Amino acid sequence: MRRTLIPASQRNNESLLKRLRVRQGVISLINDSINDPEMRTADETIVAVLHVLNSEVMGCDDRSMRIHQVGLHEMIRERGGLDRLGVGGQLAGILTITNYLIGAVREMQPHPDYVSFASKQDTSIPSDTSRLPESPIYCRPQGFQKIAEVLSSRDETYELLDTLRRLTNRFYLEKVFAALPAWEKDFTDMSERYTYEAIRLAALIYAYALLHKIPFSKAAAEVRNSKSFYLPDSGITPMPILINKALMRTDTSHCWDHLAGVLFWVVLVACAAVNPGPLANEERDGEDEDARKWLSAIAVRCCIVLSFEHGHAVMETLKRIVAIEAVLGRSSSDSANHNDDETATETMKNLLRKEKDADPTAFGPQRPPPVQRGFADFAQELMNI
Repeated sequence: MRRTLIPASQRNNESLLKRLRVRQGVISLINDSINDPEMRTADETIVAVLHVLNSEVMGCDDRSMRIHQVGLHEMIRERGGLDRLGVGGQLAGILTITNYLIGAVREMQPHPDYVSFASKQDTSIPSDTSRLPESPIYCRPQGFQKIAEVLSSRDETYELLDTLRRLTNRFYLEKVFAALPAWEKDFTDMSERYTYEAIRLAALIYAYALLHKIPFSKAAAEVRNSKSFYLPDSGITPMPILINKALMRTDTSHCWDHLAGVLFWVVLVACAAVNPGPLANEERDGEDEDARKWLSAIAVRCCIVLSFEHGHAVMETLKRIVAIEAVLGRSSSDSANHNDDETATETMKNLLRKEKDADPTAFGPQRPPPVQRGFADFAQELMNI
């Protein structure tokens, strides 16, 4: 994310090389565990691959992401399924959340095993007054409660969010499309101004997709090419980049605090909008790819931070966004998305074998004997990367 702030012409490869060396060391250690009959499908090994998978989501390396997804699934099946994993069921939950996150940002259906596990979890919205990560697709039937505590009902941002909430259940398209841009509003705080603008831009994509029943990625292009909406420039800057630029002017250090659920919704829509397609595997660069990586990093961070306290709410949010995407005309079917499982599994094995000979001492001490730890320990390690 810091690298994105540096113009492409001024970036050096030192940090990239460091990341590649660390990644090579991690893959080598994972390979050692996979070759150990006692560790091959242990929770620690699965968590290690899960860490790598999350890094691939943030790095938008679609090919490697697919390989590790398939590899993880093979390990889980060998273990006996998600229900047989440890850490009090939390490992199965975060694996399901991660695969739903990938499905949401890639506009693809998660594997049926994760869909089946998610369907068995009680992720219904509680009726009490407990704090929830509210968003346009996740809140109590009567409307926002916690957001209403931090935003006045007459606040421009609140009105837009409430319209989006109603839009999810009914069509209030005109009010979304007619929402004036931030520069036409009387905001005294710059972070508040760009928070509103990021929500408004995501709202345009979301509402347009629902109206025309098309994927977010297609809706983003059509909104950008249309002359009917208030957009920040008269050029051809893609919508996800506009959202990215707006978000970079807000304080995301604490995931928007009480609006964390809203930020999660914004980046899910934006990530899907910049999705290059489920079969894309070529190298990409430029401003659109920088934006895609930055947005993906925010999505992963929101997912992890919110899951500590609101794991069921995160899973329900992702279930809903994936279900919405399914209605929006996604063409690839479950079987089509997974017909390359065998090839991807073999590719992962070859990748691990290729990196087996790397010198593990160059990346720190050897792995200590396994110690049983909780999910919070594993997740905290990922947050500290």
